[in-house]
Amino acid sequence: MKKILISILAVLFAIPFSAYAIVFNGVLDNVDSANPSGSLNITGSITITAWVYATSFVGAFEVIAIKGKSHAADADADSSPYSLKTRTGLLRFDIVNTSNTHATFDSTSALLTNKWNFVAATWTGATGTGNVCVYVNKIQKCYDNSTITSLKTNTRDFVIGNDIVRKDGTNRMSWKGSISDVRIYNKTLSEREIMQLYYGQNIRNGLVGYWPLFGSASTYNPDLSGFGNYG
Repeated sequence: MKKILISILAVLFAIPFSAYAIVFNGVLDNVDSANPSGSLNITGSITITAWVYATSFVGAFEVIAIKGKSHAADADADSSPYSLKTRTGLLRFDIVNTSNTHATFDSTSALLTNKWNFVAATWTGATGTGNVCVYVNKIQKCYDNSTITSLKTNTRDFVIGNDIVRKDGTNRMSWKGSISDVRIYNKTLSEREIMQLYYGQNIRNGLVGYWPLFGSASTYNPDLSGFGNYG
């Protein structure tokens, strides 16, 4: 019955992002999704996508989604293997290996404030030419990755809207505005598939985390991927 309900919800919420979204206050609001299945401990190919609406950029960085914590000074077992955030209005994709070596990739296009933006990042799971891509709306920027060959893993939750596990407990890089339709895939979506998501199609192959985000940051938010990473 639980699987049937999740399947029905997945179909119902595969509709335009603007119908469902959570408003984050830019201070402490977040959706903290536990990881009981381990599906979010991805070591290879990965794709992260979301629809975001920023009323303002309140600091140097604002977290969209993160696994663990991102502060470089906290480079320990809890530091994040991957995250999607903004840096002074540009989209930033971070990936980290088992030696806590970071690689960061920024968009060339800035997000628009007070408008909905589609954001995405992909990595093929290897080094090579053009194997990391970031997207803001329909604009793609790809990079060569010569550093990261495998992502680290950790036992921390996947969090949407800020970095709640920073060791110093301050400057949590909180999102101010709305976030909707956060997805994680354990595969590299092609440019065509990214555009399909942009135009509202529902791609399920490789989906290991899916939060439409309805309600509020303080209420229950199910993971409709079927892997049970509930918020």
